[in-house]
Parts: sequence; structure tokens; C-alpha cells
Amino acid sequence: MSESDWKMADRRKHPRIACDFDIRYRLNDQPDVRVRLDEHEKPASMVNISQGGLAFVTDSPLCEGEELTIKFNFEAAGQSRSISVVGRVCYCIGLADQQSCRVGIEFIGLKDADQEAIAGLIREISGKGSWPSRFLK
Repeated sequence: MSESDWKMADRRKHPRIACDFDIRYRLNDQPDVRVRLDEHEKPASMVNISQGGLAFVTDSPLCEGEELTIKFNFEAAGQSRSISVVGRVCYCIGLADQQSCRVGIEFIGLKDADQEAIAGLIREISGKGSWPSRFLK
């Protein structure tokens, strides 16, 4: 772990839980008119989540401070959930493959119901020790 990674870890308010599933995101400054199949949404792979934010890998670099809407689906306690959250980019680090980057997001304005759902998801993942196969991609 590099010195900058230690500093970032020290700033976190909530522990992160490793995960691996697909998400979709879009910049909030994009026009809200969608002509075909959410053309402004981009796919990414979530790598961890906490009650305060998440990290994902994408092939599109993002700038610190940009606001995104992030959508993901999961199943917890036998119920399927679809969540759409707003987040702010905290960092964007290029990866060794030089084609993708890891993006750290802080949730902003999280609704109580979504906050509770994310907390339940984290509890369930933590209790099982690994990412359950029933989580939707």
C-alpha cells in the first residue's frame, strides 16, 4: 500500500467491503433527454462499497469533484433492490493497463431508504465473508 493509499484510508469514515458487480453511471451535467437506451450512461465494475461511498473501475477518466448518478441492482434479505444514488468523484487513478482507471465516489444526498438498503447489503456481505452469488450484475 502506497503512502497516498494510507492517507486515503485514514480519511474514510466507513469501512469498505470488497465486491464485484456491474453498475451504470452518468455525469449529472449531461442533458437529461435520452434518445436511445440511456446513451449517456456508461458501464463500470464496482470494486467496493461502504455507507459513505463506493469505488469502481471504468475506461472513462473522470475529474475530481464531478457529480454522477450511479445505478446498481442487488438482492438482500430475499428482496431485489434497484438503487440510483448521486455521488461526487473523490479521486480517479489510472491503472497499470493504461486503459482504465479506478474512481472513488462519496455519496451525496443519500435517501434514508437507500442508506438503509446499502447498510443491510454491507451487513449481509460482511456476515458471509464473501460476495454472495445471488447478487445481480
